[in-house]
Amino acid sequence: MPKINFIIFDLDGVLVETKDLHFKALNKSLLDCESGTQISYDEHIKVFDGLPTSEKIKILNSEKRVNKNLNKKIKDLKQINTVKLLKKEIKFNPKLYNLMEKLSKKYKIAVATNAVSSTLEICIKKLKIKKFLSFYISNEEVFNPKPHPEIYMKSMLQMKASPKETLIVE
Repeated sequence: MPKINFIIFDLDGVLVETKDLHFKALNKSLLDCESGTQISYDEHIKVFDGLPTSEKIKILNSEKRVNKNLNKKIKDLKQINTVKLLKKEIKFNPKLYNLMEKLSKKYKIAVATNAVSSTLEICIKKLKIKKFLSFYISNEEVFNPKPHPEIYMKSMLQMKASPKETLIVE
């Protein structure tokens, strides 16, 4: 059995808990744009959680809940609102810091996320884990968001690691 040398962590739901934050940011953006709609928390959990903002908006477009003319404005506002909430709500986690410190002595560590790069950067900074990471990548650096494997393959290529020696934590 091959030895694990490389660990790829997801961001949302693994290193940080942002489920409620993304729910709040999207609804505030929909409200600020006077879209005439919002999503319920149940809907967020069952349909929207973990999807890139553009995908969430496409779903709302397909359900005729949001006019396509508002897409760019909603997406831009969602990012602004997300950044504000991240800066306010993401806190340093000493247990996570200690875990990353310990793992980094034995493994190469990466973060691969469907989040945009500004979200990734804020979280890494707030968690103070950048020095333990060999690599990190956002959805803006791939053509296909997760669950497509492109982000993992790109991470492994960057780190010169084979799938057999890589552990992915989702």
